[in-house]
Amino acid sequence: MAEPTDHIFTILGKCTQAYPAVYERLINGEAITCAVKGIVFDPLPPPVAIIMDFWSLPELKATRSMTGNTVPVIAIVASGAGPVIQLFGPESMGGFGDIGARIDAEVASSGRDPIEIGEEIFFAVNGSVVRIPGLPEMFDYESFPQKILTLYGSFLEGADGLILATAKAYETSGSLKAFSEYRLGKNKATFAIGPLLPLHYSSGQISNRGDEALATFLADKLERFGQKSVLFLLKMSFGTFIWPESLDYVEEIIGCMIEKKLPFVFCYASPLAKLPEELIAKINTSGLGFLSKWVPQHYILTHPVRKILSITNEMLTFAKATGWCLTHCGWGGVTEALGSGVPMIAWPFLTDGPRNAAHLSENLKVAIELIEVRTGENGLKPLRRTGRAAKGTRAAVREEFLGIIDDIRGAKGADLRMAAERLKSEYADAWKKGGDAKLEMRAFLERFVLRE
Repeated sequence: MAEPTDHIFTILGKCTQAYPAVYERLINGEAITCAVKGIVFDPLPPPVAIIMDFWSLPELKATRSMTGNTVPVIAIVASGAGPVIQLFGPESMGGFGDIGARIDAEVASSGRDPIEIGEEIFFAVNGSVVRIPGLPEMFDYESFPQKILTLYGSFLEGADGLILATAKAYETSGSLKAFSEYRLGKNKATFAIGPLLPLHYSSGQISNRGDEALATFLADKLERFGQKSVLFLLKMSFGTFIWPESLDYVEEIIGCMIEKKLPFVFCYASPLAKLPEELIAKINTSGLGFLSKWVPQHYILTHPVRKILSITNEMLTFAKATGWCLTHCGWGGVTEALGSGVPMIAWPFLTDGPRNAAHLSENLKVAIELIEVRTGENGLKPLRRTGRAAKGTRAAVREEFLGIIDDIRGAKGADLRMAAERLKSEYADAWKKGGDAKLEMRAFLERFVLRE
């Protein structure tokens, strides 16, 4: 049983160990008992299809060992199409190709550790240009896949179908079309079922989850600075995996916001995040920043303040404090920001972040990507699409971010916000009758669930 103090990977391991016994009881029509609370769930009809996260390779193997191909397994990936092409697509489309075969061949010839080989393949860079359909061209060193992905490319090949938790409104540049056609040639169906957001997400009905101090902060900043004046530092709140190696650039950006009187919510949830007392004191005494290890992200992005601004054609307009989101461009944050109509400032790190940042800033025009915050040997090399390279100094970070604050408060910011608001509307329409997500969901059900 998982313990409250367990690391996420420990919890995942325990889930993997428990899965075969639970699945066996499920297909045999037996009751299932919750290992945590002891709640007994009545027997259910055997599953006609199973949706699994693409990380669940051991669970896929366990499923196949018990029910073979009689119960279809559909992989689900919380990502747009472009990054999935890079990680799991063919080399002809800018992907890594059949990583498993390349690793197996090297193991057979050298006897080396497969994880070590996988790391070499993923991190190997030589300055070559990567061309993924629908995305700006990038040099190979502009993205840094994590080594854990070396184990999971075979899941998509072993699954009967694929669900991408993306919206067709997001996939306007051709990546989804190209990948779907490639997989169709292998008799593998792909469904874009998204955005996956809570019901009434953008309606102003999201709770503050009891965080009254945050609610007071947002209301105060709305009153003092006006609508959409708060920057949400989402980048600092994306779990346990990533945190800047040095706090220099973080401190510089916070200093810029205080200097420019830009209110901000700074969430630093990562256990790796350690803030010096001087920085905490600086934020608290500024009166501009709200600092927390956890915040209700949905609430901040939608900020449902019941302050009526106008009544036009029987429609009420409410004020909203949050205007921008600084994010590492992970899929959850991107989806939630666009579903709220909030434009972004991109600070990408790994995996899908760099591709998402390029798509958001270059194709969709809903984000500004930070360049001077890049670090390390590869991070300081020039970008393919602009030729620009980070200078690697705090002074350059300061100059860039001060300029961005001016941009988001001016005409450029207004254009980006208009594009984000348009996507918000299209995201909402996706789940209405006849919407893209509804149609994709219906197609999925007809293929895998509503079978004769």
